[in-house]
Amino acid sequence: MENKAWASVLNTPLPTPILRLYTGDPDVSGLEEVSEAIANMANNDVFVRLPEFWECDASDYAVGAVHEQWVEGAWQLLAFFSRQLTPRERKYSAFDRELLALWLAVRHFRFLLEGREFTAFVDHKPLTFAMSKGTEPWSARQQRQLSYISEFTTDIQHLAGKSNFVADCLSRASVSTVQLGLDYNQMAKDQTSDLGILALKDSTTGLHLKDLPFGDAGAVLLCDVSTGQPRPVVPVNWRRSVFEAVHNLSHPGRKPSVRLVAAKFVWQGLKKDVKAWSDTCVACQRAKVHRHTKAPLERFSVPERRFDHVNIDLVGPLPPSQGFTYILTMVDRTTRWPEAVPLTSTSAADIARAFIGTWGARFGTPADLSSDRGSQFTSELWNAVADGLGMKLHRTTAYHPQANGLCERFHRSMKAALRASLADANWTDKLPWVMLGLRTAPKEDLQSSSAELVYGQPLRVPGDFLPHTTAPWSASVQRASLQDCAKAFAPVPTSQQGTPVSRVPVELHSASHVFIRHDAHRGPLKSPYDGPFRVLEHGFKHLVVDIGGRPEQVSVDRVKPAHLDLSLPPQLARPPRRGRPPRVSITSVCPPASPSRSPAPAGMDSTQSYSPAPVPRSRRGRPIVPSRHSDFVYG
Repeated sequence: MENKAWASVLNTPLPTPILRLYTGDPDVSGLEEVSEAIANMANNDVFVRLPEFWECDASDYAVGAVHEQWVEGAWQLLAFFSRQLTPRERKYSAFDRELLALWLAVRHFRFLLEGREFTAFVDHKPLTFAMSKGTEPWSARQQRQLSYISEFTTDIQHLAGKSNFVADCLSRASVSTVQLGLDYNQMAKDQTSDLGILALKDSTTGLHLKDLPFGDAGAVLLCDVSTGQPRPVVPVNWRRSVFEAVHNLSHPGRKPSVRLVAAKFVWQGLKKDVKAWSDTCVACQRAKVHRHTKAPLERFSVPERRFDHVNIDLVGPLPPSQGFTYILTMVDRTTRWPEAVPLTSTSAADIARAFIGTWGARFGTPADLSSDRGSQFTSELWNAVADGLGMKLHRTTAYHPQANGLCERFHRSMKAALRASLADANWTDKLPWVMLGLRTAPKEDLQSSSAELVYGQPLRVPGDFLPHTTAPWSASVQRASLQDCAKAFAPVPTSQQGTPVSRVPVELHSASHVFIRHDAHRGPLKSPYDGPFRVLEHGFKHLVVDIGGRPEQVSVDRVKPAHLDLSLPPQLARPPRRGRPPRVSITSVCPPASPSRSPAPAGMDSTQSYSPAPVPRSRRGRPIVPSRHSDFVYG
C-alpha cells in the first residue's frame, strides 16, 4: 500500500551527498545523481496513489466524518472525526448542518488532503449541487464554507443514508451517565471478614441464611432465602454503595427507597440506615420541593416626623415617550406622599441628580432611605451621596420585593392609572395628572389623602366647586390652625391585607447549612434550589450565608435547612462566576525570556546598563500601539 511504500522510503538512509549538504559540508558533488534517483522512484508503481473518499453526515446534535481508501478491492478506514454541535449550530437547517459537517471535516484533516484528489460523499443530495449551481449562496457563512472546501475538492457526490453507516454512527454518538453495577465477587470476600455477618450466623433470627454459589469462578455469597428470592447479606463497607446503586436511579422518597433496598438486600438496621441516607441525599433536597419557607410578616415602625424615612425604586423600561423610558419613584413612609421623575437612563449619577433636585429640594434630606439591591443603589457614587447628606441606607435582600412593598404597591396603582387614562404612548404628559389624582385620593388606613397630611388641607383639582369666602385670610390664624393640625397628627402604620399563613421549619434556626431557592430564570429541568451553603449568622427575617467566600444576606423565605451526612465532609456548592474572568499575568503563563542587552540610546555610554521602557500589553499579551505614534517598535 501507499503508506507502507512511504514507510520504506523513510527508513532508507539518506545518500552521502545529502548528508554532506545537511551538515554544511561545502563538497556537494553527487547531488545530480541523487535527484535522478528520486525522480525514478517517483515513477515507480508502488507510489501510484490509491482512490480516497470522504463520507460526512450530520444529526441534530453532532457531526461525523470518515476518511477511507480503496485498497485491494476493499475499503480501508484511515481516520475518523466527530464533534458535538453548539446550541447555536443546532438551530441550523439540514443543508447548513450537512455543509458544516463537510467543512469541519476538511478543516480537521486538511494536512491529509493537500495535494490529493478525493471525493466527498454526503447523504444530503441538495449539497451535491452546491458547487455547480448558478445562484449565490443564501448566506455569507455558506459562501465562506464552500469557498474553503473548493480549495481542496469540488467533487461532492450523493451516498444513500443506509450505506453511510460509519459517518452516521459518528454523528449520533452520545455520551450518557453509566450506572455501574456491584462487584459481588468482592462482596463475597468481604463477607468472610465482616464481624457483623459472623455474629449474624450464630444468632437466632427470622432470616434463612444460605451460601449460594454464583458465577464461573465458583464464588459463594451468603444470602437470605426466607422470602423466596435470594437477598445478599451486605457487609458494612458495602451498605452505602448498595443504597446509592438503588436510590440514584430515580431518587425516590424514604418509604420507596426502603422497600426497594429491602426487596433485594438485607442487613441489620437496614430501615434506619436507608431512611437516614434518603434524608441526607443532596440531589433530592436540591431538586424536590415539599413546602417553601414563609416567614411571618413584620411591621415597619413608622417615624414620628414626616419625610424622615423614604422608599425609592425604579420603574421601567417603558415605551419611549419624549426620550424618557424610566421613572424614579419616591414615597414617604409617614404621609405616603409619592414623587415620580421621568428618566432617560438609570445611571447612578442621573438618579442622584433627580433625587436631590426633586425630593431634597422640596422636603429636605431624609434620615433613612430604603431601596432594593440594584446596581444604581449599591454603587460607590450613591454611597458617597448618602454619606454627604447624612442618610442611612437600607437595602432589601435579593429576590425579596416585599421589603420595599410601599413602592411596589404604589407602582401598581400608578401603572393602573396610566393604562386606564392613556390614549397613546405619550405617558410623560399624562404622568403629572396621574400623580395629582393619587396624591389627593383618600386612603383607607390614613382616613385622609397624602396631600392633606403634607399641606394640612386638600388640594384643588379640576372640577372642584369652591365658593368665594367672606372671611379675610389671616397669616397668624392660618399658621395657628396648621400647627393644631400638626400636633393632632398621629403616624399610622401600613395596613395588612389578609392573614397569610406562615411556615418556618424549627430546625432552620439552628441549621449549619441551608439550600437557597433559585428565584432567577431557570429552565424546566433546573433544580429549584442551589446549595448547600454554610450559614454564618442566624436572624429572624434573614440569614448571613457564605456564598463563594463572600457573606450574603438572604431572606428566610428563600432558604430551607440542609440535612447532611455528618460522617462525610460537606460538599459546598460553588456559585457561578460573576463579571469578567480574572486577569491572568502573561509571566505566569509564559516564562520570562532570557535577558538581552538592548542598544543604548544616543548620548549614553554603551558601558552603562540600560533597560528600555516596558511595552504596554493587553490582557492577551499583545503590545498596545499608542495612537499617533508611527515610530513605535513592537517588543
